[in-house]
Amino acid sequence: MDIEIKSYDGMVYKLIYLSKIPRETENKRYFGICSQLSEYFLGRTGEEFVHFMSQGWEPRSNSTLYPIPSDDERDDQTFYEECDDLWAGNQGYLRRDLCKYILNRLDTEKNLCSNWTILSQ
Repeated sequence: MDIEIKSYDGMVYKLIYLSKIPRETENKRYFGICSQLSEYFLGRTGEEFVHFMSQGWEPRSNSTLYPIPSDDERDDQTFYEECDDLWAGNQGYLRRDLCKYILNRLDTEKNLCSNWTILSQ
């Protein structure tokens, strides 16, 4: 995957922050991983990056845009849109776990970055 990253370190720091975010946040709705990472990319979105990087993560949903699986019978998108706090309970655990998974992939799979254009470390 070809990616243009404005700030690699900034993206990594944001992932570290998200992986340790408190169980409850001030921004309970729409404070998802993808939207928080979008500011670090040119031409691509956080959704595309998270979709690519979440491949291989065991709990991953079948949804392209919503990698965190629903906790009930609602589809992943509906659950995301109706969830009162994305970072509480099981949903929060899964989000923090996915951030740690992405950080681990960035650290251990050095060839992931070979096609990436990094404008600033």
